[in-house]
Amino acid sequence: MKSRVFIITILCAIIMVCSFGMYSMLHVENKEVATVVKKETKNTLRSQVYFGNLKNTIKMNGIVINKREDDNYTLASVVKKNETVTLCCKLGEKVKKGDVIFKIGKTVYKSEVSGIIIDFAKEKEYVSFTILDYDMLYINIPINYAYIDKLSIGKKLKVFETNPLVTKKKHEETIERVGYIVDDNMIEVLLSDKAHYLPGTSVETELTYTDKIKSCYILKKMVLEDASGEYVYVEKNGKRTKRPVKLGSEFSSRSDGVTSEFVEICSGLKEGECLVVDVEQ
Repeated sequence: MKSRVFIITILCAIIMVCSFGMYSMLHVENKEVATVVKKETKNTLRSQVYFGNLKNTIKMNGIVINKREDDNYTLASVVKKNETVTLCCKLGEKVKKGDVIFKIGKTVYKSEVSGIIIDFAKEKEYVSFTILDYDMLYINIPINYAYIDKLSIGKKLKVFETNPLVTKKKHEETIERVGYIVDDNMIEVLLSDKAHYLPGTSVETELTYTDKIKSCYILKKMVLEDASGEYVYVEKNGKRTKRPVKLGSEFSSRSDGVTSEFVEICSGLKEGECLVVDVEQ
């Protein structure tokens, strides 16, 4: 009887030890997983308070048009009997104003425009070349009438092609004409086409303008909010301090293809202060 009680006691002790060991192992493993997850899902973002002119950038889609579509420049002449025709250019070739296109005998025929040869015909009695005039190409963009005061003849806009197969090389084009008819709160604006995009090419344009002069502003993602209102965390000497702020207008800025959202600071911060926030990765 005593031996049976002793055996039962030993078994109970072994079970208790194993249970404690399993609990301890699970507790440690869960703690480590929680720490790792916290490291993987959190990231610290640091920025500063900026001061200067608040510039806004709006993006608009446009398309290249040919204002002389139904009346492209044509260089042609009648060929008389026994006259020799010498062709100096071919279909699809780009030419400049003054380039020799063809000759009939000793007579030289030069282009009066710069462009690309889009049509050609040579018969016994005549020869003709049709040239797409680069000066007749424009970028047509519809823009909201609310931005009419931001537009003026001669203003520069950034432009790049939207074709995903083409490297997006950004360049500037000039406003040549601002429309005067408002249709569904939109007006048409014509830009130059110095890049010589062909008619029908889709492009994206960017209009940058000054929204406010001399004001503090920060990245919008640095702002947090609770029941008391908007606030930020100011970091100094490694310590974070919660600081309420009063916000003003919001604006965006695009640089190297990346758009950043900013917000004006009306009170609560000063230029150069360091801000910090934990964000999800």
